[in-house]
Amino acid sequence: MPGSAATWDDMLVLAEDDAWFGLVDKPPVATVRERREAVLDDGDERYLDERASLAGTSLQLGSVVDRPLLAGTQPDLYRCFMDRTWRCMSEHGVVGLIHPESHFSEARAGGLRRQTYRRLHRHWQFSINMYLFSEISDKTHFGVSVYGQPREPSFLNASSLFQPSVADRSLDHDGSGPEPGIRDEDDNWDTRPHAGRIVRVDESVLANWAALIDEPGTPAVEARMLRPVDTASQRVLDKIAAAQRFDAVPFQWASGWHESADKAAGFFDARSAIADTVDDVILQGPHFSVANPFARQPNKDARNGRTRRLGSGGVGGAADPADQLPAGQADPGLHRRIPRWDGVPANRFWRLAWRRMADSSTVRILHAALLRQARCTSTVSSR
Repeated sequence: MPGSAATWDDMLVLAEDDAWFGLVDKPPVATVRERREAVLDDGDERYLDERASLAGTSLQLGSVVDRPLLAGTQPDLYRCFMDRTWRCMSEHGVVGLIHPESHFSEARAGGLRRQTYRRLHRHWQFSINMYLFSEISDKTHFGVSVYGQPREPSFLNASSLFQPSVADRSLDHDGSGPEPGIRDEDDNWDTRPHAGRIVRVDESVLANWAALIDEPGTPAVEARMLRPVDTASQRVLDKIAAAQRFDAVPFQWASGWHESADKAAGFFDARSAIADTVDDVILQGPHFSVANPFARQPNKDARNGRTRRLGSGGVGGAADPADQLPAGQADPGLHRRIPRWDGVPANRFWRLAWRRMADSSTVRILHAALLRQARCTSTVSSR
């Protein structure tokens, strides 16, 4: 099923007139602005036509008149198919669809999730890690959903399936033996069928999902979907949902620099350099690994956005990485914008920092590191 969101890519549209916009990697904001003005000064008719076309498509896909169930969500073609098939379904009809699943995680799609959970009978979530389809990336996820008429939420759910036959064989399994996981004992993708792979989801399960990852007060039927691999995983989630939330513990936090927004605002450029002092270093996501704030550093000039792993000798091969400085995006004029905790710059404290990136498809999800006190070190929020 098509899964195409109507989003604007300014660089891609400008590349039709100046290929530089499609070839350059992380150009300075000032350079982009200058070249953009030059392109539009030569004639902006095609650019405006593209704008108008996207605006019309977005309005049509997100029309509250044609598709009231999709009101307020990100316009996407596959969601229009969901809405259309539901409306065409007979009183005792059943519809099966294969489609993307962004509506299960989008914060604004609570209303659509409410309608989805009420209609779901079966939901199988597949990952293409075993390259079942050569033309599709192994990072792609999709779902097979079987829908019926609205009712109280109650459906069978299975996640992290790597072969289509696993769902059918798990339904016929007698439940004996240990429940499988993501990988087996030989570190291969686990394709063993097991009755424990099938999780019965009702309103109580949805309520626990909402308690874990949604804002307090979120209705259970609008909860964002979690992906328990088996019934044992769901029992763990139930235990965590009943525990005290982290926001009940008093703490102070700062998000650091936002790599995209603050660069666009002109606070810093995407460049790499060895700073003279730690005051001028902006630590980025790739610097952080397990308990180590100097795990990686950018290649020279930060080309291609790639990083290189640092050896056992520490940053720059030195014996004591605590006395060395990593390469990063440096700018000595940013110190005054560092958040303050009780009137003191946040970087004067020992801090626990973690990467915004959290890849739930891997065993190690959270990358955290302890940052020592510094005079003016900045951190940047980076995926």
